[in-house]
Amino acid sequence: MMRAFVIAFLVLLAGTTCIPWLPAQTELVQSHYFPADLEFVELRSIRSEKELDTPSALAELPEGAFFAEVGFKKYARRVYETSPPGGLTVEVVTLKDAKAAYSILTLLRSAQTAQGPPGDFGSFDRSNIIFSQANFLVRIQSGLPAEVSKRVALSVSNRIGRKGPEPALVKHLPQTGYDPSSLRYCLGPHSLARYAASVAGHELKFQDEVEIAQARYNLDDQTGVLSLIGFPTSQLAEEYFERLYSLVNFKGDTGQRLYFKRAGPLLGLLEGNFDPGNADAILGSIEFKYSIKWILDKYRHSSSGIWGVPGGMLGTVVRSLVFTGLLCAISIVAGVSFALFRIMLRGYAPNNFLDRQDRTEVIRLKIDEK
Repeated sequence: MMRAFVIAFLVLLAGTTCIPWLPAQTELVQSHYFPADLEFVELRSIRSEKELDTPSALAELPEGAFFAEVGFKKYARRVYETSPPGGLTVEVVTLKDAKAAYSILTLLRSAQTAQGPPGDFGSFDRSNIIFSQANFLVRIQSGLPAEVSKRVALSVSNRIGRKGPEPALVKHLPQTGYDPSSLRYCLGPHSLARYAASVAGHELKFQDEVEIAQARYNLDDQTGVLSLIGFPTSQLAEEYFERLYSLVNFKGDTGQRLYFKRAGPLLGLLEGNFDPGNADAILGSIEFKYSIKWILDKYRHSSSGIWGVPGGMLGTVVRSLVFTGLLCAISIVAGVSFALFRIMLRGYAPNNFLDRQDRTEVIRLKIDEK
């Protein structure tokens, strides 16, 4: 008995002495996406680091206004001492969504955007790399060989892990004559004022929440800029179509023309020296189709269906029709039964209370009366 008591006491004592060490285990899970210590021999030490998590603190960053307008969450930066000398800086910006990260990528890029890895999409200019991945924007600037920057970028990308799609508006850009190196994707007034080209001499300004993709187009030695604008609703697109159309006023024979096309909530503005045939070849591929999908609980209903209608939804429709048919049948039977009852009652008791003259005076046709 004493031996069992001693063993139990030792177990409790061991548990209490180990508890203070448990929090240290959480240090193995990093709260950032920077490379681990000693992961790269070229990164000798951390010279400085900074974190910002409030929009008001962005004023000290040159790109702070762009981060704020797309939806800022967190900014983190590390500057490394390197061997060989040259230095390396890693910036990780956490934004609202994948569209925000992609927008900043197209604004700050120094080379043509391309698909990753590293990241979902990126601009790879020798040792200077900037890429977007999910809702993260990562920028690496270095004086080291390009392969070092790429290895660091791949490390940060792998730590993020998540992926994000290309914005739907960018997918609607026509491919005929498209110059991908000129793409700018803007989500707010600051980026529009800084990077967007004017249309017919007018700066693009919108009071409503819109997204704009701009790119240069070249076709048969004719050049110009396409502005593809995505509105929240088709009604807003139509309203701005009329408003922008009224602003068009090219003076003189400058050779510049402006073509419009609206498709649902999308509005395309093509400005340049294109002839009508080439303009139609570019704008003709701008289309928008509404897709309707059945919303179904996949855990409660089978995925089978008839004529493209899910089985659960079809069952609901059939049950509704059967119930309606039963109600109609009950109504018909009740009406016929009541009519037969009146006929039989009149035969057995002509002067019954339902057939008295004072009660039927209003509904009598009086066909046999002169």
